[in-house]
Amino acid sequence: LIEMIKNEYAINKSSSSLLMLCFNLFNKIKLNCIESFIKSPSLQYIYRCYDKKLSVAFLAALEGYSECYYNHWFSKLTSYSPSRYLKLVRVGKAAELLVTLDCDVQGIAKLVGFGCHASFSRVFKDIMGIPPSEFQEVEKAKIIDFDEKNSIVIAS
Repeated sequence: LIEMIKNEYAINKSSSSLLMLCFNLFNKIKLNCIESFIKSPSLQYIYRCYDKKLSVAFLAALEGYSECYYNHWFSKLTSYSPSRYLKLVRVGKAAELLVTLDCDVQGIAKLVGFGCHASFSRVFKDIMGIPPSEFQEVEKAKIIDFDEKNSIVIAS
């Protein structure tokens, strides 16, 4: 999915579907692990507290596992390391907030749990293939309104 987003943007930088792909990134990660999400205290905690400082040691303790076993278990479950997965969740949420909130990139970085704006920008660009400031500018320009359900209406 991440590669699909990068390819979509590389092919057509003005694509209105880029925003939807970003929302889907956050939701697809969540849906892929829904069964485990219900059962796993650490996955529940990641989705509830992605904006907090989280350590692998803390997440492993939530599951009752050693850090070494937790890393293996988590990677097998999600196909990502715990730290990469947390970054994906944070960036997915950030992509949504960059477009829906009237907030600068630094503010969004703090809202999703990045202590440093530079770190957030580096991780966002690594995952999305575009800096967060550019993403925000491009995608906000496409929004024409919010409908009665407060969903985004994108210009076609």
